Amino acid sequence: DIAVTADFEKNIPQKGYTKWIDYDKISDGVALRTVRSDDLFFLDNVHKKPAIKHLKDEKVPAAERASSLVFADTDHVLFFPGGRMSHDVKIGRDTRRVLKVDFLPLHKTP
Repeated sequence: DIAVTADFEKNIPQKGYTKWIDYDKISDGVALRTVRSDDLFFLDNVHKKPAIKHLKDEKVPAAERASSLVFADTDHVLFFPGGRMSHDVKIGRDTRRVLKVDFLPLHKTP
């Protein structure tokens, strides 16, 4: 258990390849997989949209959308590696357990 204070929330590193998730908001386990047509992404407390639409809005080329990776809990996209995180799993004052996920970007070798 951790104590999440306003100070802690302000000092969470915001690197694209490290995400801090409220562990207790995960309902059915997580997986790194390709995006699916029924996946949803939560923009804020009220708005959600299909993950494929989010990728389109983020200008991901059409040829790459179907093979884009997501970190997901069933049909709920928690975050796009190297990109935005779902609003509803961000840590806050009620957070008791935190899941820290680090991704290392792959670099092509010659």
